[in-house]
Amino acid sequence: GTNARAGSSMASVESRPVLESSSEQRMRAWLCKRERGLAALLYSLPTVFPHLFSSYERAALPTLQATAGVSEVKRVYRRYTLYLHPDRRRNAHAEEAEEVLKQLTMAHADTAEWFRGLARSAPERYNAGIAYVT
Repeated sequence: GTNARAGSSMASVESRPVLESSSEQRMRAWLCKRERGLAALLYSLPTVFPHLFSSYERAALPTLQATAGVSEVKRVYRRYTLYLHPDRRRNAHAEEAEEVLKQLTMAHADTAEWFRGLARSAPERYNAGIAYVT
């Protein structure tokens, strides 16, 4: 009798879905923007992950407008990679900051290829600074 009940309760514990932590939920929601490009990730980064930055850093964070040009996207990307670098992050959120940096780097690689293609195919649009369209 007791072993049967213990076995059935053990099975129900194993079949329960594992709940994601709030940081995993934030990361998943933020990564949904990746298909819209690097600029979309950079634009939403300070609002999705404000805890990764000190109050001093938050005040100094660069902002990105929806109509930002290629050079502006590159500048903001470089600034965020400096803020999120593992050598700079030695706090409770270091692992999360490292994952955010990794995702930004992958999005930058995709976007850099897009920038190169745009520069070759439509140099007038590239030089005008049209980074992405929402």
